[in-house]
Amino acid sequence: MTILISCNIACAKARSRISLTFPNCTPYHALTMAISVTRQTILVIAASILLVMSGCSLNTLMVNQMSPMLKAALPSLETEEDFEVARDAIPAQLKLLEGFLESSPNNRHLLELLAQGWGSYAFGFIEDGIEAVKDSDPDRAEVLTIRGRGLYLRGMNYGLRLLALDDDHFPAVMDQSPEALEAALQNINDRDLVPALFWAGFGLAGAVNLGRDQPELIIRLPQIELIFKRVQELDEHFFYAGTHLALGSFYASRIGLFGGDFEKGRDHFERAIQLNDTFLMHKVLYAFYYAHQTQNRELFEQLLTDVVTTPATILPEQRLANVIAQRRAQRYLSWADDLF
Repeated sequence: MTILISCNIACAKARSRISLTFPNCTPYHALTMAISVTRQTILVIAASILLVMSGCSLNTLMVNQMSPMLKAALPSLETEEDFEVARDAIPAQLKLLEGFLESSPNNRHLLELLAQGWGSYAFGFIEDGIEAVKDSDPDRAEVLTIRGRGLYLRGMNYGLRLLALDDDHFPAVMDQSPEALEAALQNINDRDLVPALFWAGFGLAGAVNLGRDQPELIIRLPQIELIFKRVQELDEHFFYAGTHLALGSFYASRIGLFGGDFEKGRDHFERAIQLNDTFLMHKVLYAFYYAHQTQNRELFEQLLTDVVTTPATILPEQRLANVIAQRRAQRYLSWADDLF
């Protein structure tokens, strides 16, 4: 009884605040008007209402109604041209989404956004920071490496939570044998599960890449290959041929003892570029992993020069990703004498 009264009072307060903001409208019309202002307003209003209505059953309803709009707002960030603006803005946005997820733990939109968001942030910004200071400040680089591993694993876990909504093998199968994981993956035939599977694999791959001295991560190398091969079978076009980029990096960045295969790596990079040559990170990682490892300086410089001289707007919906790719290409070109 007390909980119900408290909830009604809190909800009444929320309606009253909305009515004060829009005195000539009903609360619901006012909320609709507010939501239409800007995507930023959506986040602010939602956060305010959720705070006022904390503990109410309307929390889950509100979050579920808003999550499609939050997902639709993602392109505004992906088209950002300023590296620093994006780097500073993303963590706060992701923490806000995590707050929403507390009210709706099984919200598919939020789980997917968080799986993609933390993995992408670690790749685009934390790894950039590591590369920038690895020689001048190795202690800082180590701090960032530990942080990056943690964020990659956070993204992986959100992806696994999303998978678990449809397949009860996850996440437990990740702690079983590679054969058990392969069997579970072969049971996934719904292409709607590709985003969850891809971003879970992306987070795992990033964590392993930053944890090559961590035995508990190294033993998961076979899982990376299995996950991305299954995503490739289901939809090789997903996220700009992302599985080919992932598998190309996987095979070209390690020796045969740990699953490496330079020719397989080259083939995957070439296929990624064939499917989408405007997503510039394909050429950056092709150069950094394959051309570097095979000591092909001509290919290395050709690929990276092409990236630097191509407008980031060649793929407008992924302008930020291309800005990040160009930033790395310029850095790797400056390292050429040391790499060859």
